[in-house]
Amino acid sequence: MLHQHTLDKLHILRLTGMAVAFEQQLAQPSFQELSFEERFALLLDQELLYRDNRRLARLLKAARLRVGACVEGEKCCAQHLSCYVFSKLMLRQPRRGELEGIWAPVAAT
Repeated sequence: MLHQHTLDKLHILRLTGMAVAFEQQLAQPSFQELSFEERFALLLDQELLYRDNRRLARLLKAARLRVGACVEGEKCCAQHLSCYVFSKLMLRQPRRGELEGIWAPVAAT
């Protein structure tokens, strides 16, 4: 009964990701072996992941992208990016300030 009250409170606080993770932890006895701090960290990680996924889904919906955009099919020169910079951006996360000045049009070849 205490678990149901905890789940209800998590939903009231809009911590849906944490509530789902808590239910999963209750269902799997292997989580009982972990310390409180480890279990709590897993709950927090799940909540952050849930919120990030919801934010991404909201942004993708608001973007109204045409038919499943994907990086592999893009023409970088049509986007006014140099192909070199575009390939670098695909491979890793750029550092702060690194993106300045790359949106300048490139010469048509």
